[in-house]
Amino acid sequence: MVEFCFATLNHSPLVAQASERVDIVRQIDATAEAGFASVELDVFSLRAWRDNGGSLRDVVLRLDDQGLSCYALAGLNVYDDHARSVAEVHDLTEICAVFSPRWLLLRLAGSLEPGLEFLRQHLGLFDPAVQLGFEPSPFTVLRTIDDASAAVDAIGNGAVIVDSWHFFATGADWAALAALPDERLAYIQLDDALDPSGDAQHDTLHRRALPGEGNLDLVRFAAALNDRGFDGVISLEVLSDRWRRESVETFTAAARRSVHPLF
Repeated sequence: MVEFCFATLNHSPLVAQASERVDIVRQIDATAEAGFASVELDVFSLRAWRDNGGSLRDVVLRLDDQGLSCYALAGLNVYDDHARSVAEVHDLTEICAVFSPRWLLLRLAGSLEPGLEFLRQHLGLFDPAVQLGFEPSPFTVLRTIDDASAAVDAIGNGAVIVDSWHFFATGADWAALAALPDERLAYIQLDDALDPSGDAQHDTLHRRALPGEGNLDLVRFAAALNDRGFDGVISLEVLSDRWRRESVETFTAAARRSVHPLF
């Protein structure tokens, strides 16, 4: 049976204006109230909580109190700047040690081969229980499902995260989705898309939409998952300036309702 997860990134310091940001504890409370089973935490909200004097252990306790698990953590960026990547790894290993996510979302934000070599050298710092989730994206060197799957083979660790926004933005390779083995599919990130503005980077951060609000063929996307018997986790990762203007409680409730016509 499919499990639904809520991704906290939309109200994080990465994308939200100061007045729109919501602290991670309130997001956890809203996630539980909306009926999600788990949460995909983002490092930007966690760092903001920590930088403002909060304890990450208190966030874990709030998850426990609300009956939520941290299914995934978004995420680790690997850059061409070696020192920057090392700092990211050390911070993320500490955060993973606190939250014990099943998946750590990974973006190769620099060159392919140096990035893969960096991962080979630093994988041992992470708890083996934490698996790497390679996310294909039109904005990185791993553009497609096949690119991400090849990266998994190259380092011998992890699986592929399929985000519906990125899937359609890179040409919607239905054959690659169907051919991806179950054990190679980490989880799904589900979101819709408004009409393109001409600035894809702006669109991916601010003009995604709840399923059913946009123009992506999510009915076919859901059918492709259902046809393969997918029974994993679907994370609602909707980056939307429109929904940032609503309360996070309204947003999480709407996000949970939005999946009903599809699954």
